[in-house]
Amino acid sequence: MNNPEPALEASESLARVGTTANVASSQGSAVQASGTPPEVQKLIYGDLEKQVADVNSFAAKVAYFVGLNLEKRVALQWQQSDDDVFLPHTLLVKTVLDKPDVIRAGFGLLPAQVWIQDIWPRAKAGEEQMRQTDPNARIHKGAPLFNVALCFFVAGDFDRAFQYFTEAGVEDELSGRGSRYLVPTGDHPLAERAIIWPLVQKLIPVWQPVFQRISSQTLDQTELKSLLAWLVQRAPDAFQTVTALHRLRLLADGLDNEASRYQMVRALADIVLAVESSLRRWQVGVDGQLFDRTNELLKANPCSRASFNGFHTDFTQQWTKPQRETGVAVNWVVSETCSRLAALPTVAERIGVAAYLVVRLRNSLMHVNEETLDIHNNQQLCFRVAGISLAMLRVSKHGNENSLAAL
Repeated sequence: MNNPEPALEASESLARVGTTANVASSQGSAVQASGTPPEVQKLIYGDLEKQVADVNSFAAKVAYFVGLNLEKRVALQWQQSDDDVFLPHTLLVKTVLDKPDVIRAGFGLLPAQVWIQDIWPRAKAGEEQMRQTDPNARIHKGAPLFNVALCFFVAGDFDRAFQYFTEAGVEDELSGRGSRYLVPTGDHPLAERAIIWPLVQKLIPVWQPVFQRISSQTLDQTELKSLLAWLVQRAPDAFQTVTALHRLRLLADGLDNEASRYQMVRALADIVLAVESSLRRWQVGVDGQLFDRTNELLKANPCSRASFNGFHTDFTQQWTKPQRETGVAVNWVVSETCSRLAALPTVAERIGVAAYLVVRLRNSLMHVNEETLDIHNNQQLCFRVAGISLAMLRVSKHGNENSLAAL
C-alpha cells in the first residue's frame, strides 16, 4: 500500500516570521551574501519567488472570498452547507499540500496563518452578530479547523495539530455529527487518513509480532483504532499516546544523535505513563504505585502474576537496594525482558515479563534523563521497547474488559 500522506517535514511557523515572501527574501539575501553567482541565484530562486507570490496572492483571495461567504451566512442568505462557506480555504490547503516537498516546506503553515489571522476573527465576529437575534446561532467550523490541524500535522507540530483536531471534533459534536473524540483519535474518515494510516504503515509491521506475543491480539488498523477509542475515556491518555506514536514514527527514520535518542526515550516514557494512567482510570479500590497496581491487574491471571513476581524476585536477588534504580540495573531488566519474551512459551508468562519491564521503566524514566540506559544509546532497542509498552496498554484494556484470565 502506498503512503497516502505527504512526507512530513518540520516548518517554522509563518505566524512568527511574517509571510513566505519574507522567508524567500531572507534566504535570497543569504545566498547573495555568500557570493553565489547570479545565474545560480536565478536558477534557485526564479521559480520559487514566483510560486511564493502566487500562493500569497491565492491566500489573500481566499480570505476575501471566505469573508464574502460569511457575510451571506450571517445575513441568512447562504443556501449551501456551512462547510462550503470555507471551501476556498479548503482549496488553499489542497494547493499547498500538493506542492512538491521542497516547496511545501516553506508554505505548509500558510493556510493556518490565513485562518488564524484573517478567517477566524471574521467567523467569530459573524457568530456574535448572529447571536444578537438568536442566542444559539453558530456557524459550523469543523472543516477549516480540521484543515488547519492537518497543516500543523504535516509540519510535524503534533501538539498544535491535536489542539485543532480536537476543536474540529468539538464542532462536530455541537453539530450532532458524533463524539468530539472521533476526530483526534482517527475514528473519522479524513482523520483516519492523517492519524491512523501512517502508524499502520510504519509501526504495525515492526511491532505486530511482539504485540501479539504479549497481548494475544493482532496489531492492525482495527485494533489500533479500538485501543485509542478505549484510551479516550481519559482523553489525555489517547492524545499523549497518539502523539508519542507519531514522534516515534518520525524519529525511526531521522537522525541518530543525542537529541533524537532523548526524544525517542521521552516518547517511550509517554507510553509508559499512559499504561499507569489507564490503570488508575479503571481500577476501583486499588491504591499504590504502578508495581502494586500491576500486581493487582495480574491477579486475574495467576500464570502472568507468577511470571511478574518471579521476575521481581530475580531482580531483587541480582541487585541490592542502592543499585536497583541505576541505569545498569534497568539495562539488565531490558536485556532479560528480550530474552524471556523470546523463550517463554505462553502468552500469560510473557504478559508478566512485559508488565515488569514497564514497572522498572516507569521508576527510571519519570525521574531522570539517565544517559547510561541502553535505550538512550540504541534507537532500535528503544523502538522495540516502545512496542512492548504499547502491548502493555492492550493488557490494561484486557484487565478492564475482564478478558485477561482467558489468555
